[in-house]
Amino acid sequence: MEFGVLGPLAVRSDGEAMRLTAAKQQTLLAALLCHANAPVSLERLMEALWEEPPASATANLRLYVHRLRRTLQAPQRITSHGSGYLLAVRPGELDADRFGELAAEAGRARESGDLNRAGELLTEALALWRGKAYGDIAQTPLIRETAARLEEERLRAVEERADIDLALGRHAEVVPELTLLVDEHPYREVPRHHLMLALYRSGRQSEALEVFRRTRALLIEELGIEPGPELRLLHEAMLRGEVDLWPSPRPSSPPVPRELPVGTYGFTGRADAIEALDEALAGDHGGTGGPVALTVIAGPAGVGKTALGVHWAQRIMHRFPNGQLYLNLRGYSAEPRLRPLEALTALLRALGTPPQRMPSDTAQAAALYRSLMAGRRMLVLLDNAASAEQVRPLLPGTLGCLVVVTSRNRLSGLIVREGARRITLDVLTPAEARELFVSFLGERRVTAEPEAVAEVAELCGRLPLALRIAATHLADRPLRRIADYAAELAEGNRLAALEISGDSGTAVRAALDESYETLAPEERRMFRLLGIAPGTDFTMETAAAASDRSTEQTVRLLDRLAAAHLLDERVAGRFAFKDLVRLYAQAQARAEDSDDERGEAVRRVYRWYLSGAESAADLLYSHVLRWAATYGYPATRTRP
Repeated sequence: MEFGVLGPLAVRSDGEAMRLTAAKQQTLLAALLCHANAPVSLERLMEALWEEPPASATANLRLYVHRLRRTLQAPQRITSHGSGYLLAVRPGELDADRFGELAAEAGRARESGDLNRAGELLTEALALWRGKAYGDIAQTPLIRETAARLEEERLRAVEERADIDLALGRHAEVVPELTLLVDEHPYREVPRHHLMLALYRSGRQSEALEVFRRTRALLIEELGIEPGPELRLLHEAMLRGEVDLWPSPRPSSPPVPRELPVGTYGFTGRADAIEALDEALAGDHGGTGGPVALTVIAGPAGVGKTALGVHWAQRIMHRFPNGQLYLNLRGYSAEPRLRPLEALTALLRALGTPPQRMPSDTAQAAALYRSLMAGRRMLVLLDNAASAEQVRPLLPGTLGCLVVVTSRNRLSGLIVREGARRITLDVLTPAEARELFVSFLGERRVTAEPEAVAEVAELCGRLPLALRIAATHLADRPLRRIADYAAELAEGNRLAALEISGDSGTAVRAALDESYETLAPEERRMFRLLGIAPGTDFTMETAAAASDRSTEQTVRLLDRLAAAHLLDERVAGRFAFKDLVRLYAQAQARAEDSDDERGEAVRRVYRWYLSGAESAADLLYSHVLRWAATYGYPATRTRP
């Protein structure tokens, strides 16, 4: 399916145009496309559909959504999320997304010195435009804001392509287009700068000077201001006949990086987390001139931290016009984690720093990074961080920037010193897990076997990574009964089953391996022995018995495992594993610990439980004759 908003609203399926004849249906689709792959609240949708919503607006909106689903012939495309709806759009389906990707690729090509390729990419991007964005849709605030942002991006692309044409010596060829652009946007000085250069280099010096004269007269008469410094300097250079106007274009503006990766298909749930992120942004005034906003998204392996970070960043990226930076710090990865200098080098490269100016010292690189970020409104997504120390050098020192960090670690140091806000993700709710299966399998197949779907979700621990792998297995075999797959998961090796063949990195076990490898030896041992300890949860004393460690050592080790989100403290003083993590801990114990070691750990736990029962009996039933607990040793006493 293809969605077109760079012009009149258009939808095509398998190359055939789909007709949306009802005006409300068109407006609803346009409003959902303004925030594709992100929930749009009922309030914003109503604002788009009615100037004054009627009393029946909520019921009417549900009806319009139902009709739009039927028209698109893909009910799973539009899903309810909290108090709103989400339209799922796959990569390459929305022309506005394709335009942004081509423009970003053009920027990278120009940065690398390939001007011809950069010009070709911008030409391809601009060819996607068929007219004014959302041109035939009533311009309600939501659609008007999105259309204005897209138009600004289009104009920047036109200006950038003209700049490239001038750098390639195509002076005469760009004069007609620039003349038209100046007429359409009389107050934009960049096209006038380009037009003056193009005329001057084409041997039309008098016309170039006339452009400046008309520009100055217009700005003074209409706005009461003089032309900007670049136009004035260019005019003075032309009057002096300086030859350095010929060989090179004017210095280009700083690059605008657009590095956010593609969002996760079928992103489901997380309404509370998104609301918390919105509140954190509003509270810190991120992107509006307030202090630097810093938010940590923490949680266990496979819980969807990156998916949430990317999803939300794409949702609010329009608030950061100077660009979006993305960096995988590889804190939990098969590859070596990025050192601060390596990370800073990547960020500086994205900000346009040439190789010859790249610092070789971490402190100098961090200082240059902060200088380049000064005065910009930028969003920085630092993914998969290992520690606060890895993140600190990458924080801009400027106002108006937003930094989002994802990590399997709590990163408490950033809370203490940098005042970061933390959002901790847990597994999906049963309803959210069902929505995820619907996005992969369709409503009909899920509705046909609701109990089996719920069972698969529970066997996956409702962990998003496991759910996606299971849903993919089922999608690959559309004729297979979900109940049969649930039975296979229940009876077999779940950790081995929850992986994608031929993609070793897409597996629950691989994700847990990455967390396990970061632990110290003593932490690994505690993790393994707790996995085989009897019971569904345990106290600090039970953990001390299983590991044969002191109370002080046990408290420290449990805290580290909880900080790495390998254990949950579900109530004060009681810890538990998530189901799949417990299976992993047991598998590691079988692989690394001998039968004797595992058996002795279990016996220590039982002895601790029996000791507790004996103490309780001493207190409550001191008058009753009973055998003394021996804990595997010969009895030495009886109580009278």
